[in-house]
Amino acid sequence: MEFNQPMDDMEDHSKIIAIQYFHAGLEKFLDGNPDQAKADFLTALEFDPHLVLAYCYLSAICSESENNPDAGIDYCLKGLSIDPENMYLHYCLGVAYEQKGLKEEALEKYHLYHRAHPEDCECTFALASLYEQLCQKDKAEDYYHKTLEADPKHLRANLSLGVISMEKGHYEDAFDFFKRSIEIDPQCVEAWFKLGVLYSYQKDYANAIESYQRVIDLAPDFADTYYNLGLCYRLSHQATLAIPCLEKAISLDPRDTASLHNLGVCYLDIEKIDKAIEMFKQVLVLDMEHPEAHFRLGCAHLMNGQIEKAEKELQFLKFRQHELSTYLQELIKQSKETP
Repeated sequence: MEFNQPMDDMEDHSKIIAIQYFHAGLEKFLDGNPDQAKADFLTALEFDPHLVLAYCYLSAICSESENNPDAGIDYCLKGLSIDPENMYLHYCLGVAYEQKGLKEEALEKYHLYHRAHPEDCECTFALASLYEQLCQKDKAEDYYHKTLEADPKHLRANLSLGVISMEKGHYEDAFDFFKRSIEIDPQCVEAWFKLGVLYSYQKDYANAIESYQRVIDLAPDFADTYYNLGLCYRLSHQATLAIPCLEKAISLDPRDTASLHNLGVCYLDIEKIDKAIEMFKQVLVLDMEHPEAHFRLGCAHLMNGQIEKAEKELQFLKFRQHELSTYLQELIKQSKETP
């Protein structure tokens, strides 16, 4: 026994050193320094290969920070070979499986962890998200609600339920979820954007404009916001305010045919016909089959008194058997009858 005592002391000392490195790694991990944390966790395992929580964090770093789910899976499997009942390792393995695209395998691991820790709202949310990816919307919605039962201020669950409510046409519910998201995080760009879309659906352009302005304040380089804002101004008969918004959208995405088309419509509204024609032609350079651009270009030519050019656009629409051909034909007929 006396011969063995120094060895036991050495093993105890190694475990103490391992714990010290583990806690140092944990602190760095929580401070957002995964590379430094990884080095400490690996060193901890050199002193104590049975420190299973180190495998958990190494898996999380590999799967989420390094985008290397294979390494994340390997670390979890090593940890589970030591402690097969460790639920945290099963959860981390689920994360790694999900990162690798093995959704069914991830679902199994999340459920295993969830049965042991039903109070963990992050696992409940992970289940909801995974069911949504698997297009099982009813189950996804159920788990999002369970997430909110555990944590009513869970931002992503509120946002996700808002989107699901929008898709179902339950706009009042969607309003509630997005407004609640903004209460949780007043700088939540996605919530403000979706709120703007909902107001647009209801033709409440004043509130939609206010929502999109908030998005621009928070994320000034998002082209879709400028397009939506410009569209709200145009539909509320404020073409002069719509124009700079649509121009900004085009500067961020020069191939945005929707912004180019609506910019042309705005120029028609303020009777800048040549500018409108220029915009519609740019649309057709990008998409020769764009029927609305052909129709609006025909209208612009009529406003310039160029009936023959309008008839060329009519020929295109007739050839495509598009319903807009009927409207353009009537406008051409009226133009010919007008002295």
